[in-house]
Amino acid sequence: MMIKSKAIDLLQSLNAKEFKEFGEFVRSPFFNKNPRQVQLYEIFKKYHPDFNSPKLTKEHVFERLYTGKKYKDNEVRRNLSEILKLGEEYLVYLNINKSREFAKKRSLVSELDFRKLDKLFNIKITELDEIYKTVKDIEDNYFSNNFDLEVLRLNYNIGRGRGGFEPEVILNNLQRCAAYLICYSLITIFKLNQDIIVRSMGFDFDYKNTIAYKFIVSLGPEKFIDSMKIYAPEFYPVLAIYFNRFMIAAGFDEADSYYNKLKEFVLKHLGSFTRFEKYNLMLFLENSCDEKILLGKDFKIELHNVHKKMLASGLFTFEDKDYFPLIGFRKVIRNALSINEFSWTEGFISKYLNTLPKEFRNNMHHYSQALLSFHKGKFDKALENISKVKFEIYSIKFDVWALKLQTEFELEYYEEALYSLDSYRHLMKNDTASPAWMKARFLNFLNYYTRILRIRNEENKFSEIEAKTLKDEISKCRELVEKLWLLEKLNE
Repeated sequence: MMIKSKAIDLLQSLNAKEFKEFGEFVRSPFFNKNPRQVQLYEIFKKYHPDFNSPKLTKEHVFERLYTGKKYKDNEVRRNLSEILKLGEEYLVYLNINKSREFAKKRSLVSELDFRKLDKLFNIKITELDEIYKTVKDIEDNYFSNNFDLEVLRLNYNIGRGRGGFEPEVILNNLQRCAAYLICYSLITIFKLNQDIIVRSMGFDFDYKNTIAYKFIVSLGPEKFIDSMKIYAPEFYPVLAIYFNRFMIAAGFDEADSYYNKLKEFVLKHLGSFTRFEKYNLMLFLENSCDEKILLGKDFKIELHNVHKKMLASGLFTFEDKDYFPLIGFRKVIRNALSINEFSWTEGFISKYLNTLPKEFRNNMHHYSQALLSFHKGKFDKALENISKVKFEIYSIKFDVWALKLQTEFELEYYEEALYSLDSYRHLMKNDTASPAWMKARFLNFLNYYTRILRIRNEENKFSEIEAKTLKDEISKCRELVEKLWLLEKLNE
């Protein structure tokens, strides 16, 4: 029987270059003093990256490690455990090397300055300029790293006595320091504001009464951002992206002009950013569309187009190797179906279902098919798939419950719907894991659904006054799931 082990899972995650480097890591006496781990690496080397050979068994590994000895399962498990620990240590080493690459280079340049090794200093800082000053691969650290480089150069120039006889050199250093620091600070504060605003939506919390928001408003950001066209034109598009996203999130985009500018800047300058930041910028567009839709604007087609751009560019995950986010998968499907993109949705499910974490695939398959069937009017098929969904994740759990109630209503299974309502109310009382704001949104749905169901079940029609009253209540309710469907049922 092939080996199933966390150690194998970890080694599978390493690409060819990383696996080779891990071999050097294992062979180094500084990191590993157990020669059997070197032997084990050499055994596994033949099976990387798939590790799916029927020859890769515990018995085979034991025979290679302990030739001629009687098989002992605990020895195999001990060795697997040790190479797992080495693998974990290697990942730490790998991450530290990646995250501290600039810090190490900066430290070297600083030490060259301290030792008055001017020729080497100038060579190394020029090399760093070539790597870090080009306006590409922009992320949070781009501006802070370049600020540090300007400080190094400033200290070097002052230390060599140029402050007195070459003031323009110092002035240029100071201005560049200011430009990088301002850009870094503004982008960071725009991002913090956006996070605060988004998280305030589900709580009784006024984001305008925060130091982050007050700072931006007092700055007069639009006028200041425009001034960057003069003083730092190469950074203007970058700052404009974060500024326009802030204006949308803060509710200043009634005419959609900030969204149009955001979209223009993001699509035009996307190539200047790192892979991770590209993903964030596409989320800016997605979240902006979501906010417009919540305000009642017709942005579903626009959101669908954003989703298609994310998929076409592979920017639906933080990193290339990441699984498709479950909530993101759900959002793509629900929005596409809301504009009747049935064929496209079927193709999306078929292509991307296996990019979800394995433990979610079966549930998401049935949930997706239930949604698809519901929107096609195949309610029996929808109910059949709903019964096979066993999600405990609150956002999708409530979706499934709502979909079951909607399907029972469409099928006129009113008795079953009443039973489902009672069941869900009891489950919600005992639900301590889901956030209060999400429970409140679903509870409002249950209350309005119950009132509509009662009238439909007992009287089969609404009085004009009752329908108008209920319609006004539903329209004004901000914390509510499936609002459009509820309003649709009132108009029938």
